[in-house]
Amino acid sequence: KPWAPFRTRQDFEYAETMYLNSTKDINAQLKFLHGSWAPRGTLITLQNAKELHEFLDKAAKYVVQFKCHEFDEEFEGETHHFRFYYRDPWEWLVGLLTDPTLADDIVWFPCRKYLVIDGVRHRLRDEPQTANLWWDIQETLPSIPGLPHCLVPLLIWLDEGRVTSHTNLYPILLRPLFLPSQIRNGSGNGGSVQIGFMPVNQVKDRRGAESRSSTEKIAFSKFKRDIYHRVLQTIFGESLGARSHNGECVKGGDGLERVVFPAIPVASMDGKEADIFTATRGPLSHFPCSQCLVRTDQLHNIYSPDVVFPARNSEAMETIWKEAKAMRFKTKQEEHLQNYGLHDTQNTFWRIKHSCPYRSISYDMLHSDDMGKFGKRLWPRLKEVMKNLKTLSLLSINMAAVARWPGLQHFDNVLEKEMNDGDGFLDIEKSLLPCIVQALPRDSPWVHAIRAHIQFRMMMRLHCLTDEQIARKEQYQVKYGKMCENIKKKHPECSTDFPKQHAVYHSTADILAKGAPSTYCTRANEGIHQENREAIALGNNRDIDRQAAKIDVWKEAMAQIRMHVDAHDEEINQEIKKLAEETGAAPTEIQQARARSETPANQHWRLGSPGNLVNS
Repeated sequence: KPWAPFRTRQDFEYAETMYLNSTKDINAQLKFLHGSWAPRGTLITLQNAKELHEFLDKAAKYVVQFKCHEFDEEFEGETHHFRFYYRDPWEWLVGLLTDPTLADDIVWFPCRKYLVIDGVRHRLRDEPQTANLWWDIQETLPSIPGLPHCLVPLLIWLDEGRVTSHTNLYPILLRPLFLPSQIRNGSGNGGSVQIGFMPVNQVKDRRGAESRSSTEKIAFSKFKRDIYHRVLQTIFGESLGARSHNGECVKGGDGLERVVFPAIPVASMDGKEADIFTATRGPLSHFPCSQCLVRTDQLHNIYSPDVVFPARNSEAMETIWKEAKAMRFKTKQEEHLQNYGLHDTQNTFWRIKHSCPYRSISYDMLHSDDMGKFGKRLWPRLKEVMKNLKTLSLLSINMAAVARWPGLQHFDNVLEKEMNDGDGFLDIEKSLLPCIVQALPRDSPWVHAIRAHIQFRMMMRLHCLTDEQIARKEQYQVKYGKMCENIKKKHPECSTDFPKQHAVYHSTADILAKGAPSTYCTRANEGIHQENREAIALGNNRDIDRQAAKIDVWKEAMAQIRMHVDAHDEEINQEIKKLAEETGAAPTEIQQARARSETPANQHWRLGSPGNLVNS
């Protein structure tokens, strides 16, 4: 039966409804179901929460299991023990590639899409396979007739999030870029997988940062980064490293054999995570960008076509790191690494082919625009300016008068509402322009800057972009950059030399290489923090990584069973429809007869197979 390992369909449907509830609630409900709520009995055979959880553990065998890995690291003469949970990404990947239900949706090769209008071809970029990066990598793979060699690209996301009042969890997600966005961004089969958890809670500074010298702080930061990349090496390097270079033959769900090369060419993360992921020095260094070698005093330059900042790449950065390691004195090593904004850390992704960590970092509209340039720069500074002009109350009145629209958050008092999410800032910016034009001086650079930024932001959110639209986006980008410089002239405290401003410089390159920005925006992944909070609330707040991993496996297993049950129902419906056409009977009569024959009282089983009814 498709609802196996559950005894009956009713058991599965009850478990599907209740398994994310507390043990106390499940026990109470089952007690009443087998008592006063159903005096004539119930088709649910589960007796208590313990039995339900036992069936969930059996169902978990259907999906890729979490492993527990432990290791020790020495620091300052003390041994630190670490334990983390992860899944084998290759095992998960093979499960997708060999799944017959996904066979028709998997994209094995890149393509180029065009829209032809009046004989003129317009290049379209939406999904990753329509952009340049996948195409360029595919051209480097062997071409053997009869045995296709295919890239299977993945997107990685990781971020630290609060799950209890005093505890953070650090999930790592993968998404299959070879599946359409509606599948990979969904919650069902072919969607994201929580591949592991970074053991950040176990990296503790017992001495405290205040008691450390600058040299000791650098040493402790290096220790944390080394732990970070050792975990990534265990999860990805050991599983995908050799396969990314040599490939491995896999028989797909369509029955064809292919040599597949796993890679992680796209990373979706905010600036802080990008710095750790690439082992670059971050905003306070001379070269703060994780994608290129731009100096701190040039971060504002997002619009000059004559200025090109050298891109980072794995080969060059690894060479610089090796040069530093070969130097005799520690001060010389640090100086050499500082000249390129690098830390003394061997990056795991140097060893995984077609997975350059610097090129994989992608433009993130959520943290760069909504919560970055607008949420933390333009919006608070604009309120300060209007406060000095004594027009702040007019802003609140005008925002309250904005007409209500579906999908647009309405603000009755925008000044009193504490905003801490990107969606709220985006809704404010969408409504802001007509609310401030009469409250600011004529030709105010604030109006022009906000207008140019929202135009840029709207172009970036398109799910499909032509070359002409990319050119329009660049025009808005130029105007936004120039207006920011005008603001800086009038308000010197409004610096434009910060990393999220510079990120705009890379937006066009990311679209050309990886497709529409919605592909790699972190917004699609942030919901995992809420899921983990709910999972951990079911436990005792101890060993939260293990608890989150267990619940995640249960969710996947139940989703798999639901998929099989739905497929079974569809098959039965087709059979009933066909039988009704052949016999002339009503489909409802056939369905009722079938249901009676499938009740437990009418089923006899021998060695796991239905047996004939016998009168004795």
